[in-house]
Amino acid sequence: MEKVTIEINNLSPGQARAIEEYFAVWKFLNEKNMSMWCSFFVDCQNKFIPTIKVNGESPRRFMKDIGLRVGKVKFVSEKGEEEDDMYLLDYEKVEKALAEGPEEGTDS
Repeated sequence: MEKVTIEINNLSPGQARAIEEYFAVWKFLNEKNMSMWCSFFVDCQNKFIPTIKVNGESPRRFMKDIGLRVGKVKFVSEKGEEEDDMYLLDYEKVEKALAEGPEEGTDS
């Protein structure tokens, strides 16, 4: 099993608490043995400008082919139905791609 240390700086109190809640939901789903798509809205045009380190380094994109990553989703809210783009990342597809061979430009 891998260990990842994530450090996120330059967050407002609300952004920090929302990220903590996001991870708490992952923990809850694990404890309940549940599977569910989870999402987190990132508005980099409006004061969401985090600095992120993963294991002490800038995060790297995973560029192997894992199929479509952006899809249209429909939300039901107090305003009614709203459609938006969502970046979808399935770790099972990433694991399958890694099993097929290393990423280009890496040793692992």
